Amino acid sequence: MVRRTRHHVLRLQDGRHETYRVWENVVLVQADTEDGARAKAEIYGQESEGDDQRTLRWAERPATCVFAGIRKLVRCDSDTQQPGDGTEITYSEIVVDTLDAVRDLAAGRPLSLKQYD
Repeated sequence: MVRRTRHHVLRLQDGRHETYRVWENVVLVQADTEDGARAKAEIYGQESEGDDQRTLRWAERPATCVFAGIRKLVRCDSDTQQPGDGTEITYSEIVVDTLDAVRDLAAGRPLSLKQYD
């Protein structure tokens, strides 16, 4: 079992972007090898692209969800335990400069982050 993190970006179909909305989706993939997991993850990511039959909108403008890639694969070591209540399936290690930034992060306030991979 491999956990893969995929990213999608919302692209406007007309005009310029001021910002880009990105989704990071964490999905479990069953595969025998890392290459097999990556290939499967790429297919899943590409299958979720689209504009929902031209109904997807962002800020009242037509948009398309575009697969941006696989950021990382992480092997899940428990072949016998199925995910359920209390199972950790993802985490992010984030580096911030101050304790105030830790408090801002925990409170959901905006701040600049450094992701540690």
